[in-house]
Amino acid sequence: MTRTREEAVAAIVSAVPALTPSDIDGFLACTDDERQLIIQSYRDAGVMPKASAWDVVLDILKTCAEVAALVIPITAAIQGVYGVGAL
Repeated sequence: MTRTREEAVAAIVSAVPALTPSDIDGFLACTDDERQLIIQSYRDAGVMPKASAWDVVLDILKTCAEVAALVIPITAAIQGVYGVGAL
């Protein structure tokens, strides 16, 4: 299944109700360094308390050609914030 960016954002919001479309759009548009800070703030606020909470987001992003290239840098940022070797 290939999704448009809008469909991917809607799917993420549906899967993670604490996030809004604006949150996701901003997250996808920012730099890798900014993205890492956002991931850390979500962890600290309990929005995404574990690295595994990001699995659904990454799985959805992989289905959208427009943002699929962000999966690797986002995965690296998640690993850095949560201190995990692999997801």
